[in-house]
Amino acid sequence: MAVGEPHEEALPTSRTCVAVMLDALWELRLTGDRTTADTTVRAFLEARWPPP
Repeated sequence: MAVGEPHEEALPTSRTCVAVMLDALWELRLTGDRTTADTTVRAFLEARWPPP
């Protein structure tokens, strides 16, 4: 069983993760709506890495 991302996908995946997290934090800072920020991050993570 392999762990992690294939080498050619690692950098784009990490950049996408950072962008999503920064956007969620920015939205939280602007609106104070933690539920929406949490939902955004959870939806991204579950779409990218579905639970087993």
